Amino acid sequence: MVSFYGAIQLGIDLGELTENSNLDRITTHIDPLAKDAGQDRDVRVVREVGKSLLLSTAEESRKHLHQLRAGQAINPLLAVLQSAGDEGLSRACEALLPELTALTAVSPSLRPHRIMELLAPYDQRIFNLLREGVQGFSESAADLPEPIHAILKSFIAANDGAPRGLAPTSEAALQVAKADLADAVLDDLNNDTLDAKSLAELLGGGKGVAVVLRTLTNIIANSLPR
Repeated sequence: MVSFYGAIQLGIDLGELTENSNLDRITTHIDPLAKDAGQDRDVRVVREVGKSLLLSTAEESRKHLHQLRAGQAINPLLAVLQSAGDEGLSRACEALLPELTALTAVSPSLRPHRIMELLAPYDQRIFNLLREGVQGFSESAADLPEPIHAILKSFIAANDGAPRGLAPTSEAALQVAKADLADAVLDDLNNDTLDAKSLAELLGGGKGVAVVLRTLTNIIANSLPR
């Protein structure tokens, strides 16, 4: 059996046992949030002698799946993904905050460029904010002309053949979004209000979504007929 976070268990039935077979249950606990890899860090194996593995039947599995789809059962993945997201955001802020606050000793003219460099490893997180914002904006402004919706879609378009899987328009939108986020970080830094909470709001909160859309929505607004 494989256990993720202690919340999701995946079992494997390897067939029937003979009467004289030893019966052991082996569980591999996987913690994707572990800081280090290695035995008893991100993976822990537990052997329980004489214990069996009870698996659901195919009919029980189908019934549970239908309940999940209908919202009649709690999806264990939601809590797991939320936990992973919160932990990942916390670690990102923990690693980034000291480097950002150290920029107070750097010439103000050099800070914008340095912040952009420090944010570069978090492009995926910034793109997630951009995608969330674009999708939310598109849904809330469904009455916009179709060409505008096409532009919005181009901001988060994929390209499987590209090195990072993004279309050129998405790459450009990501750089614009990152620049807006860097400006917001710089404002907090200059105003001495940058801390773990404010950084988390920018990298993973609603404030971050609003910030990364700032310039892009202005582009949309300026393209509308007056």
